[in-house]
Amino acid sequence: MQWLYRTRQFLRSVTARVDPAQRERVETLLPVRLSALFYRMDARDQAHSLRVLRELQGRGVQDIDLLRAALLHDVGKSRCPISPFERALVVLANRAVPGLVIRLGQRPARGPLRAFVAAAGHPAWGAAMVEAAGGSERLAALVRFHQESPESIEPEAIRQLLLELQRADNRN
Repeated sequence: MQWLYRTRQFLRSVTARVDPAQRERVETLLPVRLSALFYRMDARDQAHSLRVLRELQGRGVQDIDLLRAALLHDVGKSRCPISPFERALVVLANRAVPGLVIRLGQRPARGPLRAFVAAAGHPAWGAAMVEAAGGSERLAALVRFHQESPESIEPEAIRQLLLELQRADNRN
């Protein structure tokens, strides 16, 4: 049923919209400079981030940095926007050849490799953007490591928050 999940995910991304109530939610959680980052993302990433936030809040999460990371974990993608079709290509390629995204993502961001560069580089780019906008070190760390294996992350407190973020991100 993985194909059904991915199909639903793709359709959700091409029809993504953010309504005024959701915008109000963003502005309640993010200071002005961080909310400006959120609004730099395209509607697909904004809607995805709001679903991640909703899941975390539904589980009773109240840690402000984790909630902000839910909204900003993919902000680095705004630096090198890619289409839903390019995203699908990256997902399929990574599924077929694990580690391919990382290898291809180390090359210049030109042509069809641009999508792989964005996929590989967006966590570091996003963390730098969050830091420049005045986000906390914890928030920047959650954005930077949101696609890393949690076992390699120290300290333990960040690792636990990261696990929660990854769980919600993967489900949405």
